[in-house]
Amino acid sequence: MPSSAVSQLEDWLASQEEETRRLKVTETINHATLDAAGVTSKLDGPASLGRLPRLDLGDDEAELRTVQLLGKGGMAEVHLARQRALRRDVAIKRLPRGKDSTQAATSLLREARVTGRLEHPNIVPVHMLGCDQAGMPVIVMKRVEGLRWRDLVGNLDPSSWQTTKVWSQEPIMRHLEVLIEVCNAVHFAHSMGVVHRDIKPSNVMVGRFGEVYLLDWGVATEAGSEAFAHAVDGQPCMPLGTPAYMAPEMVYLEGIIDERTDVYQLGACLHEALVGKPPHPQEDLVAVLQSVLASEPFAYDNAVPPELAAICRRAMARDPNERFGSALELREALTHFMSHRGSLRLVREADTRLATLIAKIHDPRRTGWTEDEIQTLRKLFTECRFAFKQALREWPESAAAQQGLTESVEAMTRFELDFGRPEAAQILLEELDNPSPELAAAVAEARERSEEAHRDLDRLKFDLDVRVSLRTRMIVSFILAVAIAVLGTLFLPIGQHPLLRRSNWTILLAYVLFGAIMSSVVLVTRHNLLRNAANRRLMMTMVWGVLGMIGTRAIAGVAGLDLQDAASIDLVICGAVCGMAASTIHPWVGTLAAVYALGALAVQVLPAGAGTTLGFSGTQAAAFVLAGYIWRLRKVSDPTEPSA
Repeated sequence: MPSSAVSQLEDWLASQEEETRRLKVTETINHATLDAAGVTSKLDGPASLGRLPRLDLGDDEAELRTVQLLGKGGMAEVHLARQRALRRDVAIKRLPRGKDSTQAATSLLREARVTGRLEHPNIVPVHMLGCDQAGMPVIVMKRVEGLRWRDLVGNLDPSSWQTTKVWSQEPIMRHLEVLIEVCNAVHFAHSMGVVHRDIKPSNVMVGRFGEVYLLDWGVATEAGSEAFAHAVDGQPCMPLGTPAYMAPEMVYLEGIIDERTDVYQLGACLHEALVGKPPHPQEDLVAVLQSVLASEPFAYDNAVPPELAAICRRAMARDPNERFGSALELREALTHFMSHRGSLRLVREADTRLATLIAKIHDPRRTGWTEDEIQTLRKLFTECRFAFKQALREWPESAAAQQGLTESVEAMTRFELDFGRPEAAQILLEELDNPSPELAAAVAEARERSEEAHRDLDRLKFDLDVRVSLRTRMIVSFILAVAIAVLGTLFLPIGQHPLLRRSNWTILLAYVLFGAIMSSVVLVTRHNLLRNAANRRLMMTMVWGVLGMIGTRAIAGVAGLDLQDAASIDLVICGAVCGMAASTIHPWVGTLAAVYALGALAVQVLPAGAGTTLGFSGTQAAAFVLAGYIWRLRKVSDPTEPSA
């Protein structure tokens, strides 16, 4: 629309008579109202009043007997009449008594001829066109009983729709059902080249049996006509139609009326059904026409489904090219929306749960969560998410359901994140196709920290796991047990030889040989035997035990300590080392301390000589055998090697 439209409109408004400027913005401006306001307008087309058949109108024996007045407007009045021959009630529309304006008569005649050729279920049929005794036109139409749509707007009580038709229980849906019928009438009129130009809820009748009729075609025109009525001198004098429902091109001095003008007014009817008032509700005509020309997009509240709000905004777009191309397109959009009302109902229910969920999560009074509260919250989220997904299953294109699902999942993702469950947060976030980038980054960062902590924990658990290298330890234990047995057997005769009397030095030599054997075995098996801290501690325990025995035996040799006492001291040292190892390796290592304690006691009890040597060697061998099998007795398995 040209940028000069506003200034042109303001200049035109400044030139109008005060009577014209005070025209009511919710009533139709037609040639009759212009005449009443003192504006002599020009109505194209011959009146042809003289060619109309004269109708027999009267109160008694006339063919059409007037019964009562049904309604009265500025241009005409409607009476209930009885048609004698067919014995039926009809409605007759005629000029008010005493009004013999040729302009008004011509306007009424045009309305009759336009309506008469629009034979459609949603347009009141015209039975006859004639003139009364004064030669003024009279339209005989079907009588329609019911309510104006305007009287039903804002009425939430379904019983107020006094029809036998079963209307939807939802107020918005009832109005959409009416609007779809009006779209049918408008689309048919457009197919006949007729633009209504005055569509509004007060021009729609809802009949007793659910019929919907689009009334008052008095300012209807052909597609492509100019918007303004013209005065007798050819100057534009006033836009025709109802100001509160006008489309921008209707108030533009060079505006052209076409099918999209009616689309705008259909959108205006939908707007009034949604918010309870016309799209241009100002009381002053100047303010209304300026509002019409601007036609700013309306911001609907949350009670209006976003999809329906989008339909309404598109229908009432200021630029005709941005509107629906026809009443049929608008009807299809409404029908598509209505077919998903089950989805909309689910969205409304889910929105209620979502609001409760968010309120609970962000309650500023909360200082902590109990397990029951967490379970209740997760249950609420599950119900909320399920409802949104069901709504999307019924209507995959539902923006409201998709937005609700995104908000609910993101809210619960943040909760799980704050609660220290990044894995759960990641699982939730993967449900969304386009999650919030900030939230996705926060979840990724939290997961990285959690995985690093898990890796540290896994490393710690591995280091402390005594099951690691179990098979290798068993083999080493048996090898060392055999070595002790062999060395004990060899040194037994050596100790009794006349040239080599048994002494602490000969036993020290046996310890050194055993230490060399143990070092060789550990060196060969170091890849498996020293894999974690538990095994390394165990090996260090054995090393310190052997070194301790070598040291005490050397001290015993220097001090000339009795062999029996030295052997007992060696076993006590081994038991003490095993006892200390039990606190760092595994409690069951303490069992070996008991074995060494019993061995030390046995060495003291057994006779000196061969018995003492066998007791000492037997205790060491038994300890290594027990160490090899101790994990089997506990029935543990190696997590890194196959079970033996």
